Amino acid sequence: MYSDRGNENSRKVLKNIKRLKLNRLISVIIFLLAFIPGTVHGSNTMKEDPNSYSVIYFKNNQFYMFEKSGENQKLSDTVFLGVNNDEDVYRQYQNDFAQASKDGNTVYFIESYDLDRRVGELYIKESRKEKEKIASEVSKYFTISEDGSTVLFLKNYDFENDTGELYAYSKGQKIEKIADEVSRDRYFITSEGNKFIFLENHEHTYAKSELYIKERSREKVKIDSGVYHVSSISDDGNIITYQKLTDIKNPYIYTLFVKEKDKEPQKIADDVFINIYNKDGTQIAYLANYQVDKGYGDLYFKTFGKKSAEEMVDNKVSYIMENDRPMNDLTVFYYKLNENKLKLNDIYIKRIGREKEKLITPNEAELEYDLQCDLDGNLIAYTVYDTNNRYKSLYVHRFKNGKWKEREKISDNVFDFAVSNKGGRIAYLRNRVDYEVDLYLYTEEGKSEKISDDVDYDYLINNEGNAIIFLARGNDYKWDLWKFEAGKGKYKVDSDVFRFYTYDFNGIVYLKDYSLEWKGNLYIHKGQDEPEKIDEDVFSILTVH
Repeated sequence: MYSDRGNENSRKVLKNIKRLKLNRLISVIIFLLAFIPGTVHGSNTMKEDPNSYSVIYFKNNQFYMFEKSGENQKLSDTVFLGVNNDEDVYRQYQNDFAQASKDGNTVYFIESYDLDRRVGELYIKESRKEKEKIASEVSKYFTISEDGSTVLFLKNYDFENDTGELYAYSKGQKIEKIADEVSRDRYFITSEGNKFIFLENHEHTYAKSELYIKERSREKVKIDSGVYHVSSISDDGNIITYQKLTDIKNPYIYTLFVKEKDKEPQKIADDVFINIYNKDGTQIAYLANYQVDKGYGDLYFKTFGKKSAEEMVDNKVSYIMENDRPMNDLTVFYYKLNENKLKLNDIYIKRIGREKEKLITPNEAELEYDLQCDLDGNLIAYTVYDTNNRYKSLYVHRFKNGKWKEREKISDNVFDFAVSNKGGRIAYLRNRVDYEVDLYLYTEEGKSEKISDDVDYDYLINNEGNAIIFLARGNDYKWDLWKFEAGKGKYKVDSDVFRFYTYDFNGIVYLKDYSLEWKGNLYIHKGQDEPEKIDEDVFSILTVH
């Protein structure tokens, strides 16, 4: 499902930059040059899919892949033409040039990219098959379906007008031209690759685009005109919400529409400020009737499809924000104007099927919050920033026996935390007086266990909350890679680790011995086995699927 929740990678960049330590100068430089999307860093909750994985990485100006079968293969020839060293390549954000399917068995990538003309050759590589050239003279803007069956890409891109010709390729079929003038990041594909949604921009004005949907091998169908932005697309492409501006000078306030399959487009609400969605795009929360001068509007929940329904949740709501992970049942936190403290807001949680619940009534010392919720919506953790003492306190709320319990304070001096998807556990980092950071695990029994001293800010907790992977300080200010498992303790995986990625708790891919020459050794650690070296002189890991 697509939604405009914001640029996930940008949010991860900001979060990870805050975590970097000054004595990791190389890390700082690399993060500022580019952030690698598709990794687990930033969410702190590890991906867990032991059935399939692949690792795509970059070295010597070429893409490589390592598969679960143990096969290591070169994907591409030269990626960037006329580039002499990897440092220059990195500045070109090579992560834009390769994308993998969810199962990691299909990769699309660009090679022979001309940096002056900004075009290259698009290829597909399937597991245990030779790579296949799809098209030449392709811009770097392409997107693939979740299953890897289909790719959408742009050719003949006009950078002055920010539009290009949109094409589609599906496995075993011919290339199909979809549209003439489409801007980058304004075309979308369903997870199974059978429906394309896009905005044609003939007037070269974003606020006056035409919205289309096209099923594979069928003619495109116009949905509406004067469209500014697509907000969300359900997994099957049958529900599309989009925005029209009432004032082109104010793109933050808009009219929200929905197009459901076999129905005409319908207006949802006017003067909308924010809208967010559940995991499959069938439920929406939005702030309507927003008054800019007063800074608040009315909060609504709406369900599409056979169980269509609408609920007015609350008024005088200044802001809504989603849980940090998409949920099947729409769950949002929202800020409501506090009548007694006009400059501050009460914070509520609302989930479809439950009554709203006030979580926080602010005081002058509590001005900043960071909230997370588990997938069941039965545990909420959040930090409250005390401006007087300059630290964050970590609190937890639990939903039991049909109601929310009183909040419980877990710790003060908390720097960061992560809630497990299940199991009611929380990993958190606590600052010490000497500015070092320690790692703790809070359990459903209400107890906190110290896991390690002197940890780095990269750590991951598994779905059940009974395992953590983290970096801790070793010798010579280098970082050791550790695994902790409840009931078994912790053990060191390796030393001098630069960065790590996971596909499940028993599968860690990492770079170690990373040098000032922008190269390191790539390893994989599976279960209790000894780490296995995959390759050397590796510049970066792009994705682990």
